[in-house]
Amino acid sequence: MPKVHTVASGDLLWKISVKYYGIPGKWTDIVNANPQLKGRKTASDGSPIIRIGDNLIIPDTLEPKENKAPIQAKQTIVLDEKAKKDLAIFCDGKKFTGFTGYTVVCSVDTFDAFSFSSTWDSTNKDLRELFRPFTYKECEVYFDGDLIFKGRLLPAVPNVSPDSKTITVQGYPLCGVLNDSTLPDSLYPPEYNDLDLKQIAENIAGAFSVNVQTKVDVGDSFKMSIVFC
Repeated sequence: MPKVHTVASGDLLWKISVKYYGIPGKWTDIVNANPQLKGRKTASDGSPIIRIGDNLIIPDTLEPKENKAPIQAKQTIVLDEKAKKDLAIFCDGKKFTGFTGYTVVCSVDTFDAFSFSSTWDSTNKDLRELFRPFTYKECEVYFDGDLIFKGRLLPAVPNVSPDSKTITVQGYPLCGVLNDSTLPDSLYPPEYNDLDLKQIAENIAGAFSVNVQTKVDVGDSFKMSIVFC
């Protein structure tokens, strides 16, 4: 039978997921079992804000597989026909599969992350667009039909040698991207003339659909152009 968890001070959805499932990434299953969370403001990783006293249903198991199939893709791109097809990235309405190697890290004390590798085909424009530098596209990762990761793609650089052409694809949740990345290409050239610190932060964070709140005086606007490199 499902359990009921009453939210206490210091609780976060990923912590509750660790408590009941042993890994942080199952917070999405808790959200799906609690429709009262829909419409709430979200944290940097996309999870809805929970409040002290909330009673959350903790499902015993994941939903039946037929009810949690990956989103429908308009197109499937197989990177390597010889590789297993159990792992797939969904991005830009397309499904990318056929990875030759992969690592997924679910961590309690740092960011979740994934790293996949496969053959690089420079003539495939779908691949070139997916891995375009500094775009930080939203993605979902499925293993054998189960959602295991939801976040952003990091810039990928092909590794080309006389003997092989490969690419390594990495991803973080949104909070990791904000902590450990440069500006997206949509903000170049990054000039912030006559803007104060809050406005600059709003400009940068807005590219990732993140709101900015300030509790202190941000000071006057900058009177000369600032260019971040």
